[in-house]
Amino acid sequence: MTSDAQRAEVEAYLKYVKSRSERDRMAEVKEVTGAFLGSYAVNPFTNENIPIWIGEYVLKDYGTGAIMAVPADDERDLRFAQKFNLPVVDIIDKSMYPNATIEDKLGKMINSGFLTGLEVPDAIETILQEIEKRGLGKRQVNYKLRDAIYSRQRYWGEPFPVIYDTEGVAHAMPLSELPLTLPDLDDFKPAAGVKSPLARVSSWVNLPDGWTRETDTMPGFAGSSWYFLRYMDSQNDSEFASQEAIQYWRDVDLYIGGTEHAVAT
Repeated sequence: MTSDAQRAEVEAYLKYVKSRSERDRMAEVKEVTGAFLGSYAVNPFTNENIPIWIGEYVLKDYGTGAIMAVPADDERDLRFAQKFNLPVVDIIDKSMYPNATIEDKLGKMINSGFLTGLEVPDAIETILQEIEKRGLGKRQVNYKLRDAIYSRQRYWGEPFPVIYDTEGVAHAMPLSELPLTLPDLDDFKPAAGVKSPLARVSSWVNLPDGWTRETDTMPGFAGSSWYFLRYMDSQNDSEFASQEAIQYWRDVDLYIGGTEHAVAT
């Protein structure tokens, strides 16, 4: 979709983007970069030509990897539009919601054709139905599971009871070999290659037949997120809590503690 006139600029931009990791992009959320392809997509509802840009703030695992930017109601889209002097069309009247922010899906639609006058939630449902009715697309819910910094390259913390075979495939350790305990260590400096200090303890890491242990450890909230269950059956020597005890005590009725426990775990 890149025009000849834009090819050199787009190729230079792609080279720049390929030199950066997803972590780099997420760490620099306010940094705005992009390139115009020189081509257009036709809006099927207005028949307007919409310029097609590429930008690294739209990640490939977000939806289909392509978006219709709405700069009037999305901070990232707004920064992009302002950087490249693209039009910003107001589409939501939020005057009846004085505390609403740019990201809040509140208000009545304006400048939006057959959606004008509808409250935002109703407009979303209406446009989804119309898209499916016209065969332009279909609604889909995507679920994501991310590594929420659960694995950390340090010594202190619960070790993962995971071992890797010679092909690098992970296997859970058998219950008969648990609990897995950390080896004694005097030097807590990280190993080479941004690895945990445990990676330097070869006698602990390397197992028979070329298998190896996981050298990262769990964060502090790994332990603190389950101990309320242990209180239900603290004298149990075979499991952290029996099914009978859990069924009896069930969920916590009242928790008194900091927000770091109430919401972070």
